[in-house]
Amino acid sequence: MATLSLVLLMTSVVSIALLASYLDAKFQWHPVRLQEQLKQKDTQIASLQAHIEILEASITELDYPLNNNH
Repeated sequence: MATLSLVLLMTSVVSIALLASYLDAKFQWHPVRLQEQLKQKDTQIASLQAHIEILEASITELDYPLNNNH
């Protein structure tokens, strides 16, 4: 009976490890990587928002020359 329990336990542990490996390979499912990707996206979004604010300020400024050919 103990041998059967040990075999079932080892089989279930290996199955869970293989499933986690499959999910990681197929869907890039890895909690640490997901957190790093979210941080990179948040940084990029903040950077883009800053650029947008600068562009909006330069366009809405009345003294900003829109046509530099003069």
